[in-house]
Amino acid sequence: MLYQTTGSNSISHYPFTSSLNVNYYLGKFFFNVYYDTENSYVDGENAFLRKMPTGYSASAGWASRGWNIQLSLVNPFQSSWKLSEDTLTTRWYDNNMTQFGSDYHRRISLTVTYTFNYGKKVSQSGELSGEKNISTSILH
Repeated sequence: MLYQTTGSNSISHYPFTSSLNVNYYLGKFFFNVYYDTENSYVDGENAFLRKMPTGYSASAGWASRGWNIQLSLVNPFQSSWKLSEDTLTTRWYDNNMTQFGSDYHRRISLTVTYTFNYGKKVSQSGELSGEKNISTSILH
């Protein structure tokens, strides 16, 4: 991305960022690895330069018959609660602001979901199946 603003808060910023997202499926098991380099951009409303830290995660799970169980490890080596550092530099003043949140802080999550079927069966092509024992697609 190339950022160029004009006026009293003009700024030119040409960041280089990259990300990697790898998914692997092995039968009913799935694995994911994600990495995102430090990211920065210029906020179009106020010309702040916003810098965010690196983010990374690894997850593994199992899915079968409506059940989906997933364990995720997010940013395991980052203890900071910092979301971003925002900077505005003008001819008259400078403004530095730090935002905090949990997006880049280390965490472990376990997610268990169950999806139940209801209504008429629809194939991937969007066609209704010929099952006769289903009378409506509305859940009562």
